[in-house]
Amino acid sequence: MNQDINNFKSESNYGIWFAGVLVLVFPIASTQLSFSFIYGQGHAERPIISFLASFTVGWFGLLIGYFNCLTTNHKNANLKWIVFIGILARLLFLPSNLILENDCYRYVLDGQMVLDGKNPYKHPPDYIKNNLNNFLENKNHSDKANLLLSRIGYPGISTIYPPVAQYAFAIGSFLTPWHWFGQRLIFLLFDIVAIFLIIHILKLLNKPLVWVIIYAWNPLILKEIANSAHLDSLVSFFLLLWVIMSIYWLRKKHIIWLLLASIVYAAAILGKLYPLILMPIGISFVIRYQKNYQGILLFILGVSATLIIGYLPFIDVGIDQLTHGLRMYNREWIQNEGAFYLIQLICEKLPINSVMPIDRLVSNLIVGIIAVYLSLKLRQVKDNGFSLIYPIQIVLLFWFLFLPAVFPWYLISLIAITSLNPKIWIVILSGVTFSYYLSFLISYRDYPDNFRIGIQLIEHIIIWGALIIGQLRMYIFTKQKTLA
Repeated sequence: MNQDINNFKSESNYGIWFAGVLVLVFPIASTQLSFSFIYGQGHAERPIISFLASFTVGWFGLLIGYFNCLTTNHKNANLKWIVFIGILARLLFLPSNLILENDCYRYVLDGQMVLDGKNPYKHPPDYIKNNLNNFLENKNHSDKANLLLSRIGYPGISTIYPPVAQYAFAIGSFLTPWHWFGQRLIFLLFDIVAIFLIIHILKLLNKPLVWVIIYAWNPLILKEIANSAHLDSLVSFFLLLWVIMSIYWLRKKHIIWLLLASIVYAAAILGKLYPLILMPIGISFVIRYQKNYQGILLFILGVSATLIIGYLPFIDVGIDQLTHGLRMYNREWIQNEGAFYLIQLICEKLPINSVMPIDRLVSNLIVGIIAVYLSLKLRQVKDNGFSLIYPIQIVLLFWFLFLPAVFPWYLISLIAITSLNPKIWIVILSGVTFSYYLSFLISYRDYPDNFRIGIQLIEHIIIWGALIIGQLRMYIFTKQKTLA
């Protein structure tokens, strides 16, 4: 035992020890503060500043650990410490109350509907609340059900979440009927497994395993999954599996791995629809390494068949009702927008009528063009499976930057992919985006709306500034390397 400890000390370094302790400050402090966040009570007194301060401490721990891992020898002892701190931080969040979050209440309702054999796309929460006796299988849960239904956001709109998410919700609801804690458990499980998937991919690519620190220690990940129970860890899980299956296919040349890659990629879409924007990259990757059209047809058919099979159990409500919530979301949701705000200002001047708002069409078109461009560039790359990671990373980044609703948890998949290809500007992005939670403070304390606009402006200036500086540094480094 003593020999193991001595080996650990000799192989590790005190900088990363200290960084790990800073990371743990965030879940410890936030869990204590969370009991002051009681739904519907004491909004103005909620310790939002203290919560953000604890996040900042954890984020500095991530930064110290990040630079430590990139500038020192990559020892196995450091990896053990990173994984230990990452898992411990998540477990420390388990007893916490929800902090500024209500999405998981919708998850619980959807999960209960699936468990009870009902279609979650058929009725909005308001209808279910007004006809609760017709939906309750166990009448003893009526008080819990009423409480939960009263806390669901946008109760007049039916669910927007795809089928794989619905099945995950059902597992969470099975664990804790009519309560959100089961959702936390199920998405935390996907989150922890994602840590080990990242390590496995880094092994396959012969990259430093300590890069997993970007995901494992990221306080945004800790908050949005271990506390808020967001389903985005499910999407990260399947995207990472897609990368693994694609690498296996590339190396083993067996068609079964390509089929599995298409299925897990489709499962990511069925978790949340946004991975659909990565389809051009997936197709281009297959074309690059497949000499005939059999591979590309298999990939497209595998994705398409999985999507169809996924939606079949819910199709009885009709396409219009099945997509109603999603269409409402795509038309109306605007929150913490950045680049989209400028697009909106420009499009307001255009004399164009469209079924879908023109500003959202322009935003989607920009991201689509970037995805297609990167997919074409991918075909020129002669690398191994690592060539798939960078375009995924960039498309997810621009998708996030041009969203009309910029929520911190939408970064989760991007952070997972960035652990495979470290970029400091995405680590900075994960910290700056957390200023979103200041909007609650402004709302609760009735501060002038200029405060919110100012914070939002600063947030997005820092985000774009970090990206531009990062790209300039990369350009200069590439030029210097070429000249040398």
